[in-house]
Amino acid sequence: MEIEIFTLCDYATDNGGKLTVVGTFDNITTQSLPVIQQLGIAIRLRFSGNQAGNHTMELKITDPTKSSIANINGNLNVPLPSEQLTYTAINMALNLGIELKTKGVYKIEFHLDNEFQSGLSFLVR
Repeated sequence: MEIEIFTLCDYATDNGGKLTVVGTFDNITTQSLPVIQQLGIAIRLRFSGNQAGNHTMELKITDPTKSSIANINGNLNVPLPSEQLTYTAINMALNLGIELKTKGVYKIEFHLDNEFQSGLSFLVR
């Protein structure tokens, strides 16, 4: 499995296999805390034919104190590639309202089949 895109953004959507990502960022400036912040997370994964089948995924979001503020779990059913391609691409577009209580570095971890794959961080100031 390859991660083609894993980014934090203002908004993400999957339109029939076309992933749209608006406003990628890694800093949030706010006048007051706590605040509910709208966050998009865009992910595009590429699986080879021998990786077809069911997989589990998890996104873990933690605050600067390493406390969990969100866990998103799901299942991915990866089909075999079409005859013309040697891979299957899966898009995920998540749009969340996350409560930010403190300033500092927040982290997002992406796990597939209970194994860490990649991480993002963003600064709240």
